[in-house]
Amino acid sequence: MPEGRFAELAARRIADAIERAVEARGGCRLALAGGSTPEPVYRALAAIEGVPFAAVDVFFGDERAVPPDDSASNYGMARRALLDGLAVPPRAVHRIEGERGAPDAARAYAEVLGDTPLDVTLLGMGGDGHTASIFPGAETPREGPRVIATTSPSPPHSRVSLSLGAINESRSVYFLVAGARKAARLAQVRSQIGRGEGALPAARVVPASGRLVWLLDRAAADGIEMTRGTR
Repeated sequence: MPEGRFAELAARRIADAIERAVEARGGCRLALAGGSTPEPVYRALAAIEGVPFAAVDVFFGDERAVPPDDSASNYGMARRALLDGLAVPPRAVHRIEGERGAPDAARAYAEVLGDTPLDVTLLGMGGDGHTASIFPGAETPREGPRVIATTSPSPPHSRVSLSLGAINESRSVYFLVAGARKAARLAQVRSQIGRGEGALPAARVVPASGRLVWLLDRAAADGIEMTRGTR
């Protein structure tokens, strides 16, 4: 599937999820993903007319410990690709203040996030099976703080991330995965989820609501078998 078509279809699914949340609860708590795959999706989402962004509170799944104008900032990417292009701005945008340093930024963001579940959480998946800024081999308890300081094996190393607990409390989770280089890891993650033996971070995303949606391009989906309970 060409990138443009994948981005358009993924954006439409996300727009529908936002609309359902607003209809059901009068608003939507939306967590955006960072990385390269979401960027064209965000541009496509900004171009869809009628999405009720005036009722949306925007959060972020993770951030690098950098200022918002740094080229590595997830907030900066989302602002350029999505937020600046919206005809109607979101009700609020709650960025992670990475420039404060990861531990301080994580504590501050946990207060901003509060205890209310997110309605729609968008996630990417790295080639190593990481998601948000939760990396293989790191201790990732399901209980505890909803926002954590983490360390990435690649720079910028210092990160802030939603915890697995916060992610799995979300009412719906959408994975955005594209590219042939992620196909083998995606198949492994899906197999682990199907067996209930999540080892890789992405395989430990199992929302309590049961609403886990995989938005894949053809290259990433090559060779996988759809796992019962996800789609």
